[in-house]
Amino acid sequence: MPYIIVSFKPLPYAALIAFTLMAVIMIIGAIAGVLIGVEGKGRSLEELSTYR
Repeated sequence: MPYIIVSFKPLPYAALIAFTLMAVIMIIGAIAGVLIGVEGKGRSLEELSTYR
């Protein structure tokens, strides 16, 4: 995160841009987890580790 803020330093809202960018990345990851993720409710870790 500090590297992103320093990269946008010349812009007046560098921190806002950096936090917005990170939020967008996290939202994309959450959507991917919901769409691609495996349902683990009621299953053991051993059972989930063999899922492919």
